[in-house]
Amino acid sequence: MATAPEHQRRGAGRAVLQAALDYHHAQGADAFYLVATPAGKSLYDAVGFETVDDLAIWVTGHSAQFAHV
Repeated sequence: MATAPEHQRRGAGRAVLQAALDYHHAQGADAFYLVATPAGKSLYDAVGFETVDDLAIWVTGHSAQFAHV
């Protein structure tokens, strides 16, 4: 998921994420797995996700979500 920069830090992303988690909990899910960029880490931490490992990825072309090296 992603939120346009002009709408970040207003609660929209958290509301959508929480609704998705609540829905799947109601369907019987008891665990969730997530791969995220550093940009979303504070949100995922805030709703209870915990980092269990770090993952290196490679991107071709351009992505605003990843720092240029």
